[in-house]
Amino acid sequence: MIQLIGFLGLATTENDYFEEVTKCLYEELVIKDGKDEIILNLKEFNKKHLAIKSRLILYVIKKLLRF
Repeated sequence: MIQLIGFLGLATTENDYFEEVTKCLYEELVIKDGKDEIILNLKEFNKKHLAIKSRLILYVIKKLLRF
């Protein structure tokens, strides 16, 4: 039970960290952040790792849908 609680704490911390990294990268890449559209720097976006690109796409979708 103690190991499970420790693991869940670590997973939450890890998720929080990656969420912060995603926000920072979004701020770096955003060209326009409007009500109906978000434009990112495609050249720089394509240089990112696939896992980061996936997180950024999810982050942009959440922002557009206002989650």
